Amino acid sequence: MTEDQAKKIATHREYKGGLCRLLHDKVLRTEVNEVLVIYQYVWPYDPQFYACPASMFYGTVEFGKERFTKLEVG
Repeated sequence: MTEDQAKKIATHREYKGGLCRLLHDKVLRTEVNEVLVIYQYVWPYDPQFYACPASMFYGTVEFGKERFTKLEVG
């Protein structure tokens, strides 16, 4: 898949440049009462599914940049 093709289905861009699509952002990990985000990379990485804490997905990296930036639709 090319970057242009991936942009058609991606919802977010990672701070490293990769594109992903957010699948669920209110998944509850009941053992520790933590909200997780489920997402899938669509470019340039293999299209695997990932989970991370919502605070991490919507948070910033050490130099203040957003970890994932929402892409504009259309």
